Amino acid sequence: MGSLQETTWTGTAYVQGRASAKLLASNLELSFWGGVDPQTSEVIDRHHTLSGKHLQNTILAIPGGRGSCTGSGIMLELLLNGKAPEAIIFERREDILTLGVMIAEEVFQQSIPVLVLKKEDFRQLLKLDGQILYVDDGHISTAPILSKHTDSARDPESGLILETAPALEGIKLSTLDQELFRGDYGEASRVAFRIVLRMAHLLGATRLMDITQVHVDGCVYTGPATLALAERLRDWGGKVRVPTTLNSISVDQKRWRALGVDTAFGEAADALGKAYVDMGAKPTYTCAPYQLDSAPKLGEQVAWAESNAVVYANSVLGARTMKYPDFLDISIALTGRAPKGGPHIYANRLASVRVAVSGIENIPGLDDSFPPLLGYYVGTLSTSRIPVLTGLETYGLSTDDLKAFGAAFATVSSAPMFHIVGVTPEATTLEAVVASELTTFEVKPSDLVNCWDKLNSAPINQPLDLVSLGNPHFSLSEMRKLADLCLGRKKAANVAVVVTCGRSIYKLAEQAGYISKLEEFGVQVLTDTCWCMITEPVIPRAAKTIMTNSGNPAAQDAGFTRPPMNKLLAAVSQSGKRSREPVLQQDAMKNPWTFPGPLVLPDDELAVEPDDDGQTFKEWLDMPSEDERNQVTTEKKTIYVILPPTIPQDSEKTMKDWHKPVLPGSAQDLDKWTSSTPRVNDLISYLRAFYHGMNVVQYQETFTWRPWNEKPKARSKTTKIGLETPGEPEVWDVRCRPSLDGRARMQVNLDDVADALLQRIPNDAFAVIMLTDYDLYEDEDDDFTVGRAWGGSRVCIVSSFRYNPALDGPAGIDRMHMWPNSHCKTFVDNEYKAAAEEEEPRLAKRVKKSSSAAYGKPPPDSALSLAVQAAKRVPKLTTRDELASHWFARLAVTVSHELGHCFGFAHCPYYACVMQGVNSVRQDGQVPPYLCPVCSAKLAWELGPLLDGSGSRAEKQEVWVGEQIVALKGFCGRWSHVAQFAGFEAWLGKRLEDMKGK
Repeated sequence: MGSLQETTWTGTAYVQGRASAKLLASNLELSFWGGVDPQTSEVIDRHHTLSGKHLQNTILAIPGGRGSCTGSGIMLELLLNGKAPEAIIFERREDILTLGVMIAEEVFQQSIPVLVLKKEDFRQLLKLDGQILYVDDGHISTAPILSKHTDSARDPESGLILETAPALEGIKLSTLDQELFRGDYGEASRVAFRIVLRMAHLLGATRLMDITQVHVDGCVYTGPATLALAERLRDWGGKVRVPTTLNSISVDQKRWRALGVDTAFGEAADALGKAYVDMGAKPTYTCAPYQLDSAPKLGEQVAWAESNAVVYANSVLGARTMKYPDFLDISIALTGRAPKGGPHIYANRLASVRVAVSGIENIPGLDDSFPPLLGYYVGTLSTSRIPVLTGLETYGLSTDDLKAFGAAFATVSSAPMFHIVGVTPEATTLEAVVASELTTFEVKPSDLVNCWDKLNSAPINQPLDLVSLGNPHFSLSEMRKLADLCLGRKKAANVAVVVTCGRSIYKLAEQAGYISKLEEFGVQVLTDTCWCMITEPVIPRAAKTIMTNSGNPAAQDAGFTRPPMNKLLAAVSQSGKRSREPVLQQDAMKNPWTFPGPLVLPDDELAVEPDDDGQTFKEWLDMPSEDERNQVTTEKKTIYVILPPTIPQDSEKTMKDWHKPVLPGSAQDLDKWTSSTPRVNDLISYLRAFYHGMNVVQYQETFTWRPWNEKPKARSKTTKIGLETPGEPEVWDVRCRPSLDGRARMQVNLDDVADALLQRIPNDAFAVIMLTDYDLYEDEDDDFTVGRAWGGSRVCIVSSFRYNPALDGPAGIDRMHMWPNSHCKTFVDNEYKAAAEEEEPRLAKRVKKSSSAAYGKPPPDSALSLAVQAAKRVPKLTTRDELASHWFARLAVTVSHELGHCFGFAHCPYYACVMQGVNSVRQDGQVPPYLCPVCSAKLAWELGPLLDGSGSRAEKQEVWVGEQIVALKGFCGRWSHVAQFAGFEAWLGKRLEDMKGK
């Protein structure tokens, strides 16, 4: 790397070229299918950090792609309509999006550079987001690259830059391969073989192999480019060399006009399917090719695309295939050759995760919701690793069960297969399918109950609009089962029921009389297409609540759920409504102006991770003791507060002013803008009220900073200091460095401090909280952290540095809109408008206003309104003492939050709550100081037994809540000169009044 002014990196160019543009960077993978609009290049994945940004005229840097293999089609669309980024930089080898660029280059002579950087270089690059970068083949620079670095050769006929040497190096070519490469079998085969060869190089394969059949997923219409590609290959004389089947397409070819599908879209999607048929593919149009007579046999080498089909082929049939991205599938079909790697090889089919399923034999009436539920849960455990399941040998899983299991598994795991001992063909024994290193998980019924609650997300008593069946396509046995359930019944008039299946299954079902029974009930049966592609008008515009027999989480955003088939039909044929007991306890149904929903502003944790499902009371109660959830006992009911380590004379020079922030030029008078540090005794008093019933005391021994006599590594900004533990003195080395944002002269490493602290936990401690006035950091790439808790270890560390009022201005903290004034409609609207202006100024005027029901004026006698009124009566902060009180109030909230993790509490997404996860010191000041009903119930359950008197645990739980409110209200009354505490006192008073009036 060069200087700060001119920085360069060298990576691997899988597609070469030159480019210069502004860097658009994110450390989060991006799925182009469903995540990027191919017509505008806008990132439309509203959960992604780049949401609302446009890829056009940028150099995109992301760790990799994710999600559907159809992302290669979106990449091709962007390139052909001129909306693609100027270059893409990845952190690791990526096949889906890279293939889209390779296709554009090989077929349409349009290309952009695609590079892969080393992990550490990629992380450095992320920090240059928004700066102009220059790319030249495998080189990146912050300044123009004058000389061209390349090992490439230029094809004189096509004018393309080729990676000839690296692509062919180490790859053995057969006689057929050489003929295909020369173009002896036509232009379509020549280009297709080049694509196969380049992908083999990308995947690290050293040779190619014959395959017996292909299942093509690239027949889904994503735009004009996908049609242009298929027609170009067809017009070049392309013919498949091996039997080839086609996946579901975007329309029902026989019915799309009658269904009201847009004419232009329907004709294009229809033409795409026909182009593949013209090349010799069979018009099977199914996402379940394993239901066809041509399904491969055990050990057969095939090339299938479509994630659920790949998983089924590998796992249930015992065939061998990679999870091939779109367009590589047709390239293999045109050549009959595929990279030899991945699950094509025995060693890559072994399981590295064992999932032991237990207790299901004790569940009465286990129904057909079990396989997809288990598949989804196992997928979340295995992630990218192949799992093997035990404990299902006697369950009697059918092929439909395995289909449902595999489809749900494939939506959350990138692994190409699974094994089930005694069920799937390769898993005759556990030993036959396991690798040398094995991670083991146990799955119990309680785990599946929690997963069920997560997937069943539709509102209580919400009218049902649509029943969606057949993702993957329905089998003949499922058609029979559904027809039997429908016999002699009629669906509710206001509910649509739609089933999708392949043409072959439809024909067999029609011959068996199932179709007529279904249509008499009111079912609409569609062929050729599938729910992954269906939109309006097949899905009614007004449909909000949908039931499905699919475990596909892509459906969850629409409120999908997966009930058993018999219950599903019973619901449809009656009132069209579903009912479910509320998950949360009764107290959670209180007035929304006492417990409003969480405040979510741009870049807040819930804005970045909106799918947080939270931790229910039952989930918390079921946590293993000592591991994640500590339990209070009569022997361990003390919270120790540890003072910041002292600085002896031998360390004063080294650590001088580390506790003082470095302020911008507009605020150089440090004494004027900096208050005195909060007092520990005040914090102890607050914690005694918050954790009512616990002993909260100051730790009487002292930790001490010491010099560390070790020279830092050359050119490293990270040095070390020593931290001496009390009792039996031992000095631990602690890394330190200047802060990345320049606000702290030096920061100390949080994990290193924790290592020292863990050695000195008192025997009677429930938890310890260490305070420090130095800035903290965790990872080398992190700017800072204000604190962390290791719940199972009962240790917390919190820094007061970032809460120094002198840093409020540089951090963008609006003191006028800290809690409770953060629940202000105008404030929320302005925050979103400012975020929109920063991303795209022209969109700012179109920002939707927040709902008045969410952030409007609460009733004047409500808890939130009384809190706002009390906080507004507090004068503006001016003196050092007032600033110190403000500083203390913010620190108290964070300390109470971190200690909550020692009780096993997860971050709370249910309500505005002190346990809400935060991403910034700005957000710290906008969350309330109280526990919501869910978290309060957990703490009351734990601490209620500490109270004097008799009564059941549930009774003591309610008593504890009231006593905690009284204790906190008394503390806040003594601190009513601070806006937060004044507001909290008023809120507590109203809460107490409501409880007494029950």
